[in-house]
Amino acid sequence: MSNNIKQIRKEQGISVTELAAKLNMSQSNLTKIENGQIELRPDTAEKIAAALNISPRALQNHPAANGTIMLDVLNPEALSLPPLSGLPIPACMLQSIPENAALFAVSDDTMAPQILSGSLVIIDKSIKDLISDGIYLLQIGQNIVLRRLQQTFSTTVNILCNNQFYIPQQIDISSINIIGRAVLAFGSKPL
Repeated sequence: MSNNIKQIRKEQGISVTELAAKLNMSQSNLTKIENGQIELRPDTAEKIAAALNISPRALQNHPAANGTIMLDVLNPEALSLPPLSGLPIPACMLQSIPENAALFAVSDDTMAPQILSGSLVIIDKSIKDLISDGIYLLQIGQNIVLRRLQQTFSTTVNILCNNQFYIPQQIDISSINIIGRAVLAFGSKPL
């Protein structure tokens, strides 16, 4: 199975020698894994991904022969999938989606009618800050939620639901953790 370890490693400016040392692996074995001469086992993929600070699925985030890309599901339990699951997405739909994309399964009506319960939302996990008004995946306390953020002129942010029956909140921006920004939703109206 092919992988893109070498490409990601080079993009991060890490030599094969440096990565092999981080992994406590011989440079020869790492080179063979990068070139597909040794099969990339799941446990090795997890170690390499951790060393590169990326998702294990990002190591194989390239179109397969059937024209799909596997994306991690951030909340696989919402789809009754096992942990660390991924779903295939047609590559033609992802031309402008960054490598660090993942899926979030919407399980409530807070963003209805625009994003319905049961929709899959592609999240750009490279966006960790509020860069402009938009829909973001947030961690607030122990909860992971999809909400519309609206910038204010202070240290607060407005957290809005598209569903009119939910009350808007204004909270300190430092009390939220932005996981990523929503860029595309399946099974709902366009963002």
